[in-house]
Amino acid sequence: MNRNGYHHVGKAREALDAYEAFRVEPGMAYGDAERVVARQEKWDKVGQAMDTLSRFVNGSTPGELAQAMFRYVGNDHRTLQAQMVKTIIEFLKIYQDAAFDPRNEAAVLAAEKLSQVDGIYIPLI
Repeated sequence: MNRNGYHHVGKAREALDAYEAFRVEPGMAYGDAERVVARQEKWDKVGQAMDTLSRFVNGSTPGELAQAMFRYVGNDHRTLQAQMVKTIIEFLKIYQDAAFDPRNEAAVLAAEKLSQVDGIYIPLI
């Protein structure tokens, strides 16, 4: 079902499936298992960062948080700044397929509109 608030669709479903695909299986070659464990550790770090960000979002205004993010990202390496913006754009492309109800419907629809902007290309330099 699409956009009914009960199921993730499209890229949102693909993102969840990609996360769930990384499991160490019995009999797996050592190198493969090592890569899976490294990938799981990376997902765990992203999860911790998102939990922290969520707590900040809950306690500040979007403008305050955006300014704080800019203070840190704006002082980071220029290539990493570009990667951060690319990541935000990719997030919007995935989030537009997220399940919603009245609490996040406007956010999902805004992500859909923003992700449809043509002509955005950020090279990795």
